[in-house]
Amino acid sequence: MSTAQLFSAFPPVSFETWKAKLEAELRGKSFESLFTEPEPGLRMSPYIHPDLGPKEVPGPLNQGRSDNNWAVTVQILSADPVQAHGLAMEALTGGAECIWIVLPHRWEVADFALFLKGIHLDMIQLQVTCTGSVADQWHNFEALQTHLTSSYPAAGLSVLWGIDALQWIQAGYIDQLADSCRFCNIFPGSKIMAFSRTDGILTPTRQLATLLLQAEEVTRVLHRAGVDPALSIGAMHFFWPSGRDFFLELASIRAFHILWANYLQARGMAPQQAPITAFQNPDSLDLDSYQNMITASTQSMSAVMGGVQRLLVLPSDIRENLDGTEFSRRVARNLQHVLRYEAFLDKVVDPAAGSRLVEQWTAQIAQTAWQFFQESVD
Repeated sequence: MSTAQLFSAFPPVSFETWKAKLEAELRGKSFESLFTEPEPGLRMSPYIHPDLGPKEVPGPLNQGRSDNNWAVTVQILSADPVQAHGLAMEALTGGAECIWIVLPHRWEVADFALFLKGIHLDMIQLQVTCTGSVADQWHNFEALQTHLTSSYPAAGLSVLWGIDALQWIQAGYIDQLADSCRFCNIFPGSKIMAFSRTDGILTPTRQLATLLLQAEEVTRVLHRAGVDPALSIGAMHFFWPSGRDFFLELASIRAFHILWANYLQARGMAPQQAPITAFQNPDSLDLDSYQNMITASTQSMSAVMGGVQRLLVLPSDIRENLDGTEFSRRVARNLQHVLRYEAFLDKVVDPAAGSRLVEQWTAQIAQTAWQFFQESVD
């Protein structure tokens, strides 16, 4: 049966008729009273009539993708390389695919060797963030690079650094930042510079536009230092602290994929999805660990359905124990296994496609953020 035959018994309903019926059910309230306004000038309707919603949303949400897979990510906060190695092996045994180590101070080559002992980096992803000074970050970068070049083949290696490029530029480490970008020539699957969405500080569209503005500023600085824009842009990735507003988070991630594709096209590069590592915003966590388990499910779903490349679910009791307990770490990993192996969200490319509400919110956010970016860039 054709689509036309399927709906032949249901005559189309005009927007005005639909709106009158909706307002009758609201018992005196207007249709517009249902709108949410995450920022001034951005009014979003929870109900979308076909005459109002976009027919399609442009962008690389489906292009070149055969699945919606993501890497199950585990974060390790222990600064002791032996203890960190034990936590990494526990995570990998439990199905983790990306290990994110956060270092508060300097590690030497021997420390990285202890941490990575027996771990096949050609089979998983490694993400490294250093919260110390820029000098400490550069030291750790050189130490890990020395270990990697002497211990692993370049092919198939995926290392993601959480370098704050703007911080390095302000500290006068421009030459070192340029050298770090060239690391991607040695290990092509790697990313070096991370830009983090400032959730809760700016409005939703300003957050996305700011990411583009920061990327453009760093690209220009590195270009003056002799780094080709294609290399510096290819070395970028994004941290995404996810909040509790399911539809807004989902639409914002989809919108940023479109924005990043537009930015790449404006730079004369092929459009592609933005490389995003999503994680629960620590500010969204509750003191009740059981409550955190519940909210983690919707936060994870919005990230996965938005199309992130890596997802970190924090242990539900992280406010009481920095690395969580063995039980809470296992629950955090298994939540992602449920989304993959029981909900099959990895099988459907862009699972939210076709939802008029999500499509319209995506388009509204992307258009507003792109306009702000164009007005702000020199």
